[in-house]
Amino acid sequence: MLTVKLYGDLKQFIPDDKPLKLAVATGAEAIKCLTSQIEGLQQHIMRGVYKVRIGSRYLSEQNLIQGLHEILSKGAVLHITPVLKGAKRGGVFQTVFGLVLIAAAYFVPAFAPYAMQMYAAGGAMVLGGVSQMLTKPPNMDMKLGNSDKKTGSAFSGLQNLSPQNRPIPLLYGRMMVSMILISQGVDTFIPEPTEAEKEAMRKEEEKKIQQAKSAGNRYPKPFEYGEHNERDREREAENERADRERAEADKKNERDERRSEGTV
Repeated sequence: MLTVKLYGDLKQFIPDDKPLKLAVATGAEAIKCLTSQIEGLQQHIMRGVYKVRIGSRYLSEQNLIQGLHEILSKGAVLHITPVLKGAKRGGVFQTVFGLVLIAAAYFVPAFAPYAMQMYAAGGAMVLGGVSQMLTKPPNMDMKLGNSDKKTGSAFSGLQNLSPQNRPIPLLYGRMMVSMILISQGVDTFIPEPTEAEKEAMRKEEEKKIQQAKSAGNRYPKPFEYGEHNERDREREAENERADRERAEADKKNERDERRSEGTV
């Protein structure tokens, strides 16, 4: 039987805030038991830095795997205490990253003799007490699958962007530096045609109308830009009259056909 005590923000995962008594033989089994049954605990631990203590013995990066997988005596107590980020004395005692703590708990004991070689190979992930005092652990995003962020192709991504509320450097003298782009954007608009372009469009439309008239077709509505001039209004009125006359002629023909068939 092993007693597990969680401290700090880890207490939120224990409803009654009491020590947990687990029927396990090692600290690794206790961590695996808790992370597999308490939703969100594993992700929370992997984002933090902790002091791990069994009884009065603190576990460091060097003896973490051995300490978690050794058979504990009856009545042993496992303490997991969060370490505040940026604490000046955070590195006095040996601390471990939550990511390393979870990895060590799921580590296969059969490979324990090679633990030091594995730590050497993963040195970029495992940091010592001094680096803990100077830096804070990365905030890991545990979401899986495709991200909602969509990448655009309008920019190459080479611009040096400055986030909000950051100071802008002020240079004196002559220096060769890269720029800091405060803001950028893309705007689309249709330029207004010039008077010469409008006149060319009107002439082209007049040409199409003359060609339609010569072919015996009803000429289309002329191209218009801006206010209707008098000539355009006359053409519209003429077109409307022609449409009404055609509609009346169609109705008259339909009535004549019905009379001839005796339906009216």
